[in-house]
Amino acid sequence: MGRGQYLPPHRNESGAKSYTLLEGALVLVRFDDDGTVRDHQWLAGNRPSVPFMARFERPVWHMCLYVTDPVVYIEHVPGPHTATRFADWAPPPESKDAVAYLQMLHHTLGIPNVGE
Repeated sequence: MGRGQYLPPHRNESGAKSYTLLEGALVLVRFDDDGTVRDHQWLAGNRPSVPFMARFERPVWHMCLYVTDPVVYIEHVPGPHTATRFADWAPPPESKDAVAYLQMLHHTLGIPNVGE
C-alpha cells in the first residue's frame, strides 16, 4: 500500500486484529458506529519514537491512512475469520466521493494530503 491509496472503513466481525509495521508510516483511525472519528494512532516501522504495532480485541470500525510510499505491514486476524464488513457511511473505493472523503480525514486529523 502507499500514500493516497484508499481502503474504506471496515471491521472484522470475528474480533481481534493486529497491525505490525515493517516499513513506512500510517495512521490507524477508529470510528464510532455513526462514522465519527473516535481516535487515531500513528504507526511507523522505522521510527523508534513511534509505535510499530497496534491491536484491538473486539470488532471496531477502522481504516488506515497511508502516510508514506510504500507502507509495508502485517495484518493479523485470528481465525476463523468470519467476515469483513465495510461501513455504509463511507464511500466505496470506486466512488467519485472516495478522494474527497480521504482528503477530509487527512485535513480533520492534520495529516498532509498527497501533493502537500
